[in-house]
Amino acid sequence: MVYWNRFISYIYRYHDGHKCENSGFAKVAKVGRTGRLTVGLRNGMNSREEIYGVFIYRETLADEGAVGGEQTNEPVMIPLPVLVGKMRLRNGHGEECFSFCWDDVMESGRPVTAFAGIVIRRIQPDGNMGQEYYDSDIFCSSWTDSVIDYSRMWDAKRAGRDAEELSEAVREPP
Repeated sequence: MVYWNRFISYIYRYHDGHKCENSGFAKVAKVGRTGRLTVGLRNGMNSREEIYGVFIYRETLADEGAVGGEQTNEPVMIPLPVLVGKMRLRNGHGEECFSFCWDDVMESGRPVTAFAGIVIRRIQPDGNMGQEYYDSDIFCSSWTDSVIDYSRMWDAKRAGRDAEELSEAVREPP
C-alpha cells in the first residue's frame, strides 16, 4: 500500500476471475485523522436497483502460484476483506462516500496503509454476505503490484488457517 494522504485508483469488473473493463474509481483521502473512501461505480448489466458491499482488503500469501487456473511464477496473494459499507446502484450507476478512522479502519486494528485494495460485490437480496455466496462478477482495484487471486476471496473450501482469518476479517461495521 502506498503511503500517500490521497490517491485515486481505477476499479475493474472481474468475471469468473478474469479482468474485464474499467467500471469506476475509488478515491481515498486523509482529512485529519479521518479517512474518506469515495466510490463511483457502473455495472452496466441491468437497470434495476441493487445493493453492493464495499470492502477494502489486506493480502495473505496463497499456498500455490496459480490464478484462475493459470500457473504464475509470482507469489499469489489472497485478499482478506473488511466491510467498509454498502452502496446502492440505480440504473447501473452509483456513487457513495464512506468515512473511517485512518489509523484503525472499521475497528480492524489496522491503518489504511495496511490495506492493499478494494473489492465490491453484489449482496444477496436478503442481505446475506456469507462465505457460501460468490457472484461471478465482482469489481476490484489493487493498490499494490501483487498478483491477486480474487476468485479465492470467499472460497469456503479454503484451508483451516485461511478460513479462520477470513471469518475474523469479514464483519459488519459498528
